[in-house]
Amino acid sequence: MTTSPLLRIAVLWIAGLGASMQFAKITVSFPTLQQIYPGSDATLGLLLSSISVLGVLLGLVAGQMVASFGFRRMLVWALVGGGILSGFQSLLPDLGWFMASRVIEGVSHLSIVVAAPTLMALLTPEKWRFLSMTLWSAFFGVGYALTTAFGPWLIDTFGAGAVFATHAIYMLLMSVLVALFLPKGATERPPFPGFVALMKRHVAAYSSPREFAPGAGWLFYTCTFVSLMTVLPLLLEGFDRDVLIPMLPIASILSSFTISALLLRSYAAVTVVQIGLAASLVISAAALILPLNGWLFVALFVALGLVQSGSFAAVPQLNTEPASQALSNGAMAQMGNLGNLVGTPLMFALLTSLGTTSVYLMLMVCFGGAIAAHGWLAHLRRRQAS
Repeated sequence: MTTSPLLRIAVLWIAGLGASMQFAKITVSFPTLQQIYPGSDATLGLLLSSISVLGVLLGLVAGQMVASFGFRRMLVWALVGGGILSGFQSLLPDLGWFMASRVIEGVSHLSIVVAAPTLMALLTPEKWRFLSMTLWSAFFGVGYALTTAFGPWLIDTFGAGAVFATHAIYMLLMSVLVALFLPKGATERPPFPGFVALMKRHVAAYSSPREFAPGAGWLFYTCTFVSLMTVLPLLLEGFDRDVLIPMLPIASILSSFTISALLLRSYAAVTVVQIGLAASLVISAAALILPLNGWLFVALFVALGLVQSGSFAAVPQLNTEPASQALSNGAMAQMGNLGNLVGTPLMFALLTSLGTTSVYLMLMVCFGGAIAAHGWLAHLRRRQAS
């Protein structure tokens, strides 16, 4: 079927929303899950982040696998697998089986976040690529916003498993649309390497200041986004909790499409990331002395919008070959999964034992670490070029 690049990009992006919802469906269902599965918040925090376990172990493997076995094919099967697992979770099984399904779901999530942005970059003309990557960067925030908006109504109307069942239907529908509208053979497929070659490729990717740079900053960013979306409803009340928290992902989306898009026209993607990180660090430091206020977190998520769009735009900007882009997306997924895996349980543990101040200190450490990592890798790139 012959389709326009714009339609293909739209299908890819809408499919990507399903990957965001793999996290958001737990966040939205968290209060209900606390009643169904009594236990500590830290344990249920692992239910949120356990999807990241395989992503931590297999991020670059997925990048190579997607490149070798076909972006479209892997994306279709990732959507089908994710839909089946969400259908199983809608039955609200025993916590151990639920946790196991979340771990396996990590394969689906990982394949989507590697294949979809790589295909988007391939299908977009070079002069508009930063815009398509800005669009892709919004997938996480949009998926969260939609789930936050409709999830509570689904739970109240149809029961605790409704969000998972709706996600299952969504994923299966998107697998059909991807199969129908995306072309086969979008790029050549390099052979999947043997174990030794794969390990060497890991070393090469993580020692490359170009392939690894987007993932290095993404590690620290992902320690904060999902964690805050899950913890803040426990800290804020009234208007701040009911109105401002659902606005947080929307604030990052609007920032990506306005402030970040304007900056990306004039500045390198990594520079835009650094601007966002510096602003996030300042806002987190201000939170230490200002009263707890939802608007402060809205400002923080505006700054984080620059980090998310700039990070995705940096992948094709720093890596021109599709195989390198796939590996860079794989490294980014691996680091992002590591951040998601440790971020929420760590923030819950800090909040429980040390109080709200420790949350702000964790944010400052994450944003400061990301600034330092990007600064060092930029130095290595300049040294390579000289």
